Amino acid sequence: MINQDTIYIDGKQFRPPQKCEGSLSVSEFPALIGDTLAKAWMGTRYQFSEEYPDTSKVIIPSIVWHVYNRTPGDGRNTQYKPQQVEFRKLAHNDGLQIWMQPWLVVYQFDCIGSTAREATELSQNFESFMFEMTPLFINKGVNKLFFTEQLVDHMANRNNERLNVRSLRYTALLQTILPRRVGLTERVNLELLGEIDKAYYEPVLRAASGHSDILAYPIYSITTISSGADSAEVYVQEIDYHTVEVEGKSYIYWNEHGKNPAVGSTYYVTYYYYVRNKNLQVINE
Repeated sequence: MINQDTIYIDGKQFRPPQKCEGSLSVSEFPALIGDTLAKAWMGTRYQFSEEYPDTSKVIIPSIVWHVYNRTPGDGRNTQYKPQQVEFRKLAHNDGLQIWMQPWLVVYQFDCIGSTAREATELSQNFESFMFEMTPLFINKGVNKLFFTEQLVDHMANRNNERLNVRSLRYTALLQTILPRRVGLTERVNLELLGEIDKAYYEPVLRAASGHSDILAYPIYSITTISSGADSAEVYVQEIDYHTVEVEGKSYIYWNEHGKNPAVGSTYYVTYYYYVRNKNLQVINE
């Protein structure tokens, strides 16, 4: 789905069009699972989140999710190669290209209980829920979903407390929507892109919340984004942030529900970028 939050580019508001069907981002799918669980298990004592329960409080049955693995492609083609699937004309002589990139994502769900029996019952109920709701998830935009494996039962230590854990993994085929705004003019300038240059390490100042951060060069691919040279905090593409390209410029847009650098702080982006070497001009007659 295209994120409906307003994106600010060069100080101007840009709101993508209506959501495209058949698309969920890596972070939107767990949110859909959580919303569906809340309705299906209404009145049931449980917790669904990305955080392990605080053992200083009364432990309630918890399902903790995280992304175990994410690879580009659909399993047969494993390249990061977005394809344009739609073009929309916007107001003010602008257009919007809609690009789509498939991802195979393995999610791990840790079912946690204060006793082994409680953890086992929670995992069994969650597995039944996922089986029953698979048609709904596919209707909402998951292309494929299948049970991958159950890990060995184990105990986890949190604040000197022992938690009973039953871990399930599911693989989902998702498609990320990548919007790209372009200008519509009678005179079109085409730029030939030369070879990809070596990796570039750039310090970037975090803009105000809801605003995008511009990079010095048009990116080909991002290697890492971290909080410092020692990579103390590493941010994950499509979960914590995504990139937007407008009129040959590349921007970092931070997702509201992911990890974000503090406003006004400096973070560091390592990426490959294109070298432009020629300009062509085509005149529509």
